[in-house]
This record gives sequence, structure tokens and C-alpha cells, in this order.
Amino acid sequence: MASKIFKRVRENISEDSRNFIKNSFDIIVQIQSIIKRKKISQRELAKRLEKSESEISKILSPGHNLTLRTISKIETAIGEKIIYTSKPENEKIPIKVYFRWN
Repeated sequence: MASKIFKRVRENISEDSRNFIKNSFDIIVQIQSIIKRKKISQRELAKRLEKSESEISKILSPGHNLTLRTISKIETAIGEKIIYTSKPENEKIPIKVYFRWN
């Protein structure tokens, strides 16, 4: 009975939600793999990010909505890329950069 309900619920999950869950797990696994390989504890990561250990635990929980800002801070703290992006080789993408000086 429970498996039928679970199956029905799972079938009704939107494609973007499935992608979010998969990407979330992939990123968390990547972070955990790097900190394990580099022997960085959650306590040390928390210290480097100036966050509490409970915040780090929450960040490394599946389904947590990691922002690009948070991912970038973690990359800086662990000294390694987490996400790699690609663009077609030899393609130049124009970028306009605006600075505002106060």
C-alpha cells in the first residue's frame, strides 16, 4: 500500500524538481568528497566560512538550496572547484561589466 502511494507521489514530481534534487545531491557529494580527501572537518569548514557547525550541517544536507554565492564561498574555503561549467571552444562571449563607485 505505502509503495503504491510513494510511486504515485514520485510520478507527480515535476521535471525541474527532479533536476533540482539530482543537482543538489551531486553538489553535496562533490563537496563531501573534496573535504574528505583533503581531511577538512565540518568544524574546520565552519571556521573557514565563519559559520556554525550546525549551519554547515544544514548546507550539506540533501535538498538544501545552495546559492551560487555559497558554492563560491565553499570553493574558496576548500581551495578547489565544485562545479565546472563549459562553453563551446573558441567561442567568445561578450560580457559587459559595469562598475559603480561610491
